[in-house]
Amino acid sequence: MNTRKLILDVDTGIDDALALAYLATFSHSHVELLGVIGTYGNVAADTAVRNTRHVLGLLGRSDVPVMRGATHPSWAAAFIPDAGCAQFHGTDGLGGFGPGRAARMDELDGNVDYSAGSDGNVDYSAGSDGNVDSDGSDVQDSLVSVPAYLPVRPPADTPDDCSDSTKADGPTISSLISVGGYASHDPHANPAGGALALSFVTCDDAACGPANDGSADASAGGSTDVSEGVRFIIDTVREYGTDVTVVATGPLTDIDTALHVAPDIAGKLRLVMMGGTLTQEGNCWDLTAETNIIQDPEAADRVFHSGADITMVGLDVTHQCLLGRSATRRWREIADMLERGEIGPASVLADSSSDAPSAPSAVSTVSVASEPTPAPSPAALHHPFSPQALRFLADIADFSIAANLKADARLFSAGMPLHDPLTAAVAVDPTLVSCLDLPMKVETQTGDFHGTRGRTIGDPEGLVDPHAPRVHVALHVDAARFINEFTDRIAGARH
Repeated sequence: MNTRKLILDVDTGIDDALALAYLATFSHSHVELLGVIGTYGNVAADTAVRNTRHVLGLLGRSDVPVMRGATHPSWAAAFIPDAGCAQFHGTDGLGGFGPGRAARMDELDGNVDYSAGSDGNVDYSAGSDGNVDSDGSDVQDSLVSVPAYLPVRPPADTPDDCSDSTKADGPTISSLISVGGYASHDPHANPAGGALALSFVTCDDAACGPANDGSADASAGGSTDVSEGVRFIIDTVREYGTDVTVVATGPLTDIDTALHVAPDIAGKLRLVMMGGTLTQEGNCWDLTAETNIIQDPEAADRVFHSGADITMVGLDVTHQCLLGRSATRRWREIADMLERGEIGPASVLADSSSDAPSAPSAVSTVSVASEPTPAPSPAALHHPFSPQALRFLADIADFSIAANLKADARLFSAGMPLHDPLTAAVAVDPTLVSCLDLPMKVETQTGDFHGTRGRTIGDPEGLVDPHAPRVHVALHVDAARFINEFTDRIAGARH
């Protein structure tokens, strides 16, 4: 079996962390994670980098290089995380279980502290809303009133490049701030409290993305005025070509910048991206745009038209893949068994409890030693993660499960959508989804004869141009197979 070489471009929130965990269960001979790039989106870019390093450390993969990518979209000079993302990921991106909390975990002996003000992210204290379920089955109303913001699109005349020029009725890009994909001057923009990490740059800075004139790339040791993450994408795609896949689970700003700076990689770039929707409602306030796309619609549209080999894993399929509490309970039980030394080599088997609606029933169970035995060494357990890592994954998943349930009890009654884990899985096994190849576009303005900013839709120009670039749009997913594999891998049942 050929090794899958992957680069991840993530805005590490909860489902990004679960995607990292999923990939970490594969052997190096099957999946080789070459590097991870942290970008803005669910959180600020620096927070994404910090969260990524924290998660990889918990998973025993501190060897994987982590780099910083874009700090803001191509249409703005700065970025502020918005309250909507904080509702689903916490202001730290990890439901309050991120690096700032880790220092206290030893004192808690693995138990989660839901006391009032424990980390400033989630208040599970008595009286917050009358619900104090420590298993994450409920959270306070202020976290789950979705959407909490009603932002509108940035100005229709937002420039696509970093220049000081401006139209008479529009601001320069240097004055624009993105609040979760929407212009900050709009009265409905709602920044997340405690997450106001601004990342201002000047328009001379290559971090402005595709504003570069192309001179930023020198094929042999020239200018390096692009982010280390973008440079890594360019260099790695040039080295491996289609043998490497870029998995983007946040905005497409880094991919867009790489293609602009090094257009020669377009024909070699294989991209699997989480974002967009074709047949379903969006998950933004207008029920049209999808969260990753709305962050930088201009960048996404340019990527769609680049000619790269793109698979779009959008809400059409991710909303069919839901993770429920039976899985997180199982992870906690296995963590306890690992600590007690009750699990021997290869004795963790598939569980019959699956959250996939039409999953085939499995008869296997978790095996427990019948006689007390000395605790085996960690290496002998053959489990991919430590008990602490398993509990962390259960904690962040329970946070998201609760938030999604409150957001839409009809759509997410079975659990949280596994947006990013499914995208990572498709990069490893493309047969999980069936795709329709279409010329695609992203609408970048709202109004008559423009459409709705952030909408991903078929490009009508493709009807008359047989050579128009096409995107593999995932419309069907084998949800049962994916959910079973994902939950089993985290539980240690598959290697």
